[in-house]
Amino acid sequence: MFLDSCIGYTDSLEFGLYIVSDGTASSDLRMNSSSYGINFNTGILPSGDVIVISFVPGTTDTIYTSPVWNFPLSVFPNHIRLTQSPATSILVLQ
Repeated sequence: MFLDSCIGYTDSLEFGLYIVSDGTASSDLRMNSSSYGINFNTGILPSGDVIVISFVPGTTDTIYTSPVWNFPLSVFPNHIRLTQSPATSILVLQ
């Protein structure tokens, strides 16, 4: 897992979260649910600012069969949590 394509704007930071399979390209790999954590230095935030997390629709690869992403609050100010709900049906990839 790695972060890439980081772009800083006046009031936001956008990045891509990538998970790469170390298996063969023809493997039938599907993720049913997932959970990630990203730690960051709070010094990047101007005084009084807070983190607001959002997901850019249409940017998920087909390996993720569940479209439901959640951003539960973390008890740590330097930690972002991302979770994906389990899929409720099976997606057949062709």
